[in-house]
Amino acid sequence: MSNVPRLILRKLTPTICVYPNPFKICEYWEINRRLAGQPEGTLLDLGCGGGLQTVLLSRKFRSTLGVDIDDSQFSDASQRLHRWNRGRVRFVCGDLLGLGLPSESIDAVVSFSVLEHIAHWRQVLAEIFRLLKPGGQLVISVDSLEGIEDASLVQTHREAYFVQHYFSECELEAVLRETGFRGVSVCPAFTSPLARQLFARGIREDFKFSRAESVVDSLRLSLSERKPSGRSKSLFLIADATK
Repeated sequence: MSNVPRLILRKLTPTICVYPNPFKICEYWEINRRLAGQPEGTLLDLGCGGGLQTVLLSRKFRSTLGVDIDDSQFSDASQRLHRWNRGRVRFVCGDLLGLGLPSESIDAVVSFSVLEHIAHWRQVLAEIFRLLKPGGQLVISVDSLEGIEDASLVQTHREAYFVQHYFSECELEAVLRETGFRGVSVCPAFTSPLARQLFARGIREDFKFSRAESVVDSLRLSLSERKPSGRSKSLFLIADATK
């Protein structure tokens, strides 16, 4: 296979295999881009859900652990493991704080829009820090929704998706540094007019995008984020840090 078709396939894989949502596709691309692969290392995916991103990112590591407090989607995760024969991946149901994983046993931790749903998120960050080896990497995304000016839409989103806390860029950076992380970088994501328009529509329609729309809109979102005109406050934040 030539490089161009391979690149296209990699870009579209999350769209084809997971629920349609252009924001989640772009979120995966960005976290994947930032995550440094460690062929002999161990990855932890916090709040793995159905495990698609867990399996995809496992290509960069020797072993991968997906953790989620709700195991209702683990059958989907098992099907993906069977489909791709990812013997290096396992899934565990439970609260990260109660799993008793060994200190300094993980090389990298990722989390896709999970912390905002956890009331004790500061404790979770501290636990992640304990689990990471010295020099280990943390790459996470969180909701901020600062770009949504309609308070009723934000409240609808909060109630529909059980959001405990929306993050600001300054707050997240400060807490990561207080926890002990170094090289902290917190970047706004989805700041374009298109992002605001699509996300507001998603809230109103329960993020029911068709697969075709998701492919097209994820590419449109990616391009629109590169344009400086019309930018406002972000919808998401992407944080990258090391222990």
